[in-house]
Amino acid sequence: MPAPEVGIVVIHPKTVTLTAELPGRGTPYRISEVRPQVNGIVVKRLFTEGSEVKAGQPLYQIDPAMYRAVFEEARADLASAKASLVLTVRIKQAPSSRITGVWDSTASRAMHNSQA
Repeated sequence: MPAPEVGIVVIHPKTVTLTAELPGRGTPYRISEVRPQVNGIVVKRLFTEGSEVKAGQPLYQIDPAMYRAVFEEARADLASAKASLVLTVRIKQAPSSRITGVWDSTASRAMHNSQA
């Protein structure tokens, strides 16, 4: 029987990096929940989910229709109050002999309130 062939390997020392891939799950050390502080319909989200946001940065755009209606109502109330004030001042400054006729209920109430 013939002699078997043998291979030779020369070993040299060197540094190798050992790596291992392991399954796992990370948990954030800080989280936040975004909750609305006003009522309304969200029209647009102004941030990307998962991105960093700064204090005071707008996060959502809300449909202004409801707030616009409340604003316009308040503006109308203010105009009415200013008109009542002008009328009351004129009535108060007029000599009593010139105040004749029937005043509307708003003017009468305004005069009564100014004398109280």
